Amino acid sequence: MIIESLARFLVASHKVNPIRGNVLALGKQTIGITLSKALEIFQEQDCEVNPNFNLDDIKSDSVTRMRLNNLMDDESFFRLFGDVNYQTMDVSDYEQASIIHNLNDPIPQNLEESFDFIIDGGTFDHLFDLKTSFANVVKLLKPKGRVFQWNAASNYSNAGYLSFSADFFYDYYALNNFSDCQTFFAQSYFLGAQNWFISKFVPPAKSQRYPEFKQSYFYSMVIVLATKGESSTYDQIPIQLQYRDANLIEAYQKTVEKFDSQQLPLKPIPKRSVQMPWKYKFLYFFEPKSDSKVYQRIGWL
Repeated sequence: MIIESLARFLVASHKVNPIRGNVLALGKQTIGITLSKALEIFQEQDCEVNPNFNLDDIKSDSVTRMRLNNLMDDESFFRLFGDVNYQTMDVSDYEQASIIHNLNDPIPQNLEESFDFIIDGGTFDHLFDLKTSFANVVKLLKPKGRVFQWNAASNYSNAGYLSFSADFFYDYYALNNFSDCQTFFAQSYFLGAQNWFISKFVPPAKSQRYPEFKQSYFYSMVIVLATKGESSTYDQIPIQLQYRDANLIEAYQKTVEKFDSQQLPLKPIPKRSVQMPWKYKFLYFFEPKSDSKVYQRIGWL
């Protein structure tokens, strides 16, 4: 589901590196914001809406199971960014995905290196064979293609199979020689909330252990933006930081030092604009906040 926070992330990413070409969503995406809110977010970022797209051609979502009243469909949303060829992949045709495939199984060869941008709006936390699923994403991407992922981090018992740490993704993309990977944590009062408090995860390359992310009463998500390199692989298996041998530490550091991270122009919204009941705003004030530089607080999006 594309909520307000994710829309801000996507527009910020688009401003640095335009979303164009072949775009694949893992699962049909429910768009949880109005057209006027989407246009407002583009304006906030001083980012031009696709001039070739007639806004009168916006289609309403009539197929996703979480759809809201007469909001636009996912293809219309992504056409705001540019003249993209938008496709969706799902395990069945229950939401009319254009590609039917189970990500737990290897993708067919004809789909390899087909996509410039892949969005995972909460699919990986419902998968079982993550080794195959990661390999599929890498194979689906063209060199220099990007994957944007939004998945459960904590407090999601029975809402999905899994909850992730940020380094689970960061280490995989680093060890498989991606040209960049940026990861973030997001926290809010409700898994369907529009606004989330964002902290960037910046692991030091030579550390032996990361400080733990502070435990929270609130729901947490992990956000990933990774770019495939010309020589990226898919079969290198990470070992968590504190258990690596010297060779793995060296391989990891070599890649991380080459990461071409461009700062995303994320513009936090004022606290008064956060859509959250007052009792939760009060509770969040007393939430423990990390004082570690590994978790750089950005603000509410």
